[in-house]
Amino acid sequence: MVAYQEVPAIDLRGLWGDAHFIEGRRLSGTISGTISGTISGTKSTGSAGATGKSEVSSEKKLDPPFPPTGTDFLVNRAVDRLENLKPGDAFVALQSIDHDGHDDALAAVSAGAAMVICERYLPISVPQCIVEDSRQAWGELCHALAGQPTEDLITIAILGTHGKTTLNLLISSMMKTIGGKVAYRNTIATSDSATQVAAYDGAVNNPPALAKWLAGAVRQGCPSAVVEIDSAMLYQRQTAGMQYDLIVITSMRAEVGSKGGTTEQLQQAMLRQFAQLKEHGVVLFNADDAPLARWMESLAMPSMSYGIDADADIRARVIERESSEQTLMVSAGSTVMPLRSPLIGSHQARHLLGAVAAGYVCGLELSEIIGGVEKLQRIPGRLQTVSAGQQFGVYVDQANTAERLAVALHAVRQHSTGRVLCVMDVSGPASQSMLTAMGKVLERSAAEVCLTHLAGGTFKSVQNKAFALLDGFENPALPHVLPDRHRAIELILQRAKPGDVILLAGCGDAVWSSKSHPESTQDWQVAGTLLRTPRKCTDKPMTKIIGSSSFSDDISSAAGSLPAQDKPSLKLFRPE
Repeated sequence: MVAYQEVPAIDLRGLWGDAHFIEGRRLSGTISGTISGTISGTKSTGSAGATGKSEVSSEKKLDPPFPPTGTDFLVNRAVDRLENLKPGDAFVALQSIDHDGHDDALAAVSAGAAMVICERYLPISVPQCIVEDSRQAWGELCHALAGQPTEDLITIAILGTHGKTTLNLLISSMMKTIGGKVAYRNTIATSDSATQVAAYDGAVNNPPALAKWLAGAVRQGCPSAVVEIDSAMLYQRQTAGMQYDLIVITSMRAEVGSKGGTTEQLQQAMLRQFAQLKEHGVVLFNADDAPLARWMESLAMPSMSYGIDADADIRARVIERESSEQTLMVSAGSTVMPLRSPLIGSHQARHLLGAVAAGYVCGLELSEIIGGVEKLQRIPGRLQTVSAGQQFGVYVDQANTAERLAVALHAVRQHSTGRVLCVMDVSGPASQSMLTAMGKVLERSAAEVCLTHLAGGTFKSVQNKAFALLDGFENPALPHVLPDRHRAIELILQRAKPGDVILLAGCGDAVWSSKSHPESTQDWQVAGTLLRTPRKCTDKPMTKIIGSSSFSDDISSAAGSLPAQDKPSLKLFRPE
């Protein structure tokens, strides 16, 4: 990625006092002419081509260093990829699992690099800055070139293995309500308060993109920025150079079939983030996560906790649950106030409390904090409610791992008085062990299960993954297999009774199409349309598809009507 152009030059000797700076050397013979011509603009290539490499590698002979000029280590533009290099740029050599950027240094010089930032001495003619960790240096340089934007923002980082996106949006809602503007970055979208970009349209997950986004937030006059740090960003140190006022940790639980790092690797990665706290920075953690609470208690650093079950600095308890909302009583300091939200389930209650705790740590008034948190009415694809006046609940959730599926099913059961029905898509990139674990969860938690497969929509394409999931069932005859998701949703809606609850799992807010519905759509749109479309009822049972790739006739014969219903006022239990 390219960093930034037309910005004040950064003197690396002032930025990294402990780095080793080597002045440029003149190459003898024809090589010197080649490189000097490249730097002056007579020759430039954008990639490490074979020609450039062969020219630079012949007859390497170094003359003594140039006399120091005072400008050798001034940078106003830097890149970490050859294809983005322009004459005069600084080239940062990064190491990854499958590539060592130091191998591109000669090609970078041939393409016009005026300086190389690296981790070891290289036989090149231009100045080089040798640092201990070039990835850390790359992040720090990007943010320095952007004007150190986190120094002008209240910067809140969200870490953890679960619930980061929900907590990010809740804190962002609170900060926007109180401050008027907020910048946020999560796995759904990124916004600098003026422009919002969906995550799949433009990923903000590397140092130049993060620095550019934060600088834009400063220009827009945002007082705060809330950034979700996903596992890839965490382990690859993509947030290097950022400084935090507050770090919030949601959980530290490992998951069956997860491809993430070990607990020790996660802790080491988090410790690197703690080192980026500002002088007054604080860590806020979920005390209900026992491994996380034990680890935080072992560290000598400023921290606060929040929790519902465990003893914590900021506490809450659920005092009421209804069919589509819950009420918490929050206690912070000497103040106690209620909080009502349409976000359901115990895990969402903890996220609500986490957002309140973040505001409290930032010194905001509890009444303002709760007002801002309550303004967030839905989160796309995270137990998103679909309501059309029906007498049963319908929720959409990503639920793409066994633990997330178990949490979602538990949450909807807490807000129902009848059965739990589930439409589960198995076309995601889950491992066989993960699918088997999901099968165990479904059999234990759902009265009726319908498996779908969006990639292809045929029985053959779903068979392998369905069999892996069925391995988790003691009674593999329980689930129905209907690859066409639109028809599966239609049938499950027809089978629901008053008091039941339906979970549409596996897709979340993803856009999809199926054989019976070729137009692009989402779960909540399909369910909403079907709920509002009266159809003739039929008593025919749903036909299970166990060995045929043709299911259209079976679906058509079983399709029925869903009469319009008035919205019920259903009161459920009062939790202890």
